[in-house]
Amino acid sequence: MLSGGVILSATADPSHPVFQRFRRVGWIASWVGDRREAYAAHAGSEAAVESFFNACG
Repeated sequence: MLSGGVILSATADPSHPVFQRFRRVGWIASWVGDRREAYAAHAGSEAAVESFFNACG
C-alpha cells in the first residue's frame, strides 16, 4: 500500500493524463490554496506505483 490506509476514495479515469504522468514519473502534486504540494516517490517505489494502478485502475 502507498499510504498505510484509506485517505481518499473517488472515481476517476486512470487514462487521464495526470494519472499517466504519475505512472511514468512516480510523483504527483496537489494545490492547497495558492501553494503547490508535490508528493515525490522514493527510490525503488516503482512497484508500489504499479500496485496502485493494479488495485485502482
